[in-house]
Amino acid sequence: MVRKKKSVKLNIRRGPPSFLNDSELAQIEAELGVSTPNEVLRDRISSCVFDYYWSVQHGMPPQSQVNKQLVAIRSAAYKLNVLLSDPVLSRSETLEWAKSHLLRRCGIDTNELSVQLDAICDEFDDRKPNKGGRPRSSQWEELILELANIFEETTGKKPSVTENEHRTRFGERYSGAFVRIATVIDRSTAAAGLRGSDREQQPSR
Repeated sequence: MVRKKKSVKLNIRRGPPSFLNDSELAQIEAELGVSTPNEVLRDRISSCVFDYYWSVQHGMPPQSQVNKQLVAIRSAAYKLNVLLSDPVLSRSETLEWAKSHLLRRCGIDTNELSVQLDAICDEFDDRKPNKGGRPRSSQWEELILELANIFEETTGKKPSVTENEHRTRFGERYSGAFVRIATVIDRSTAAAGLRGSDREQQPSR
């Protein structure tokens, strides 16, 4: 009796889980001057918001532990990238067969993977060393700083805030594109129950 080989299908999800709906993401894209949905940009914004949710719920670990984990990830990414482009293997059919197998069975394009691994290594190469200790900024401030980076990279302009004390009673003391982006995310996090004291630095559990 010949036993049939069981086919295993892996569902690989691209991008982080999102707490922002399509309407909210579209509003943010409009403020950034993006007229059509940009999945890369949406994934990056969603990732920032997800990190904020997670850090509020679980607390933030000491930076020294984060640094150690980042070094391990960078080392693993470098080794895998070298393996995927090994000059000895590339002269034989072995590497190409392995790549074809991964594409067929797992849906993983190793050429795309190699580009992503390069990006990981570049990110760590560009990072300034962090001496460790607890982050000085609260989770909310970290989120806003990352959104500011996204704003500047996407628009080519530094985020600015216009203040008008006469509009304070209408809840419009501060205005500007970046303020409107922060407001969209503020409403989303508030709707999830993250208010006031939740945005202060939480001790690690």
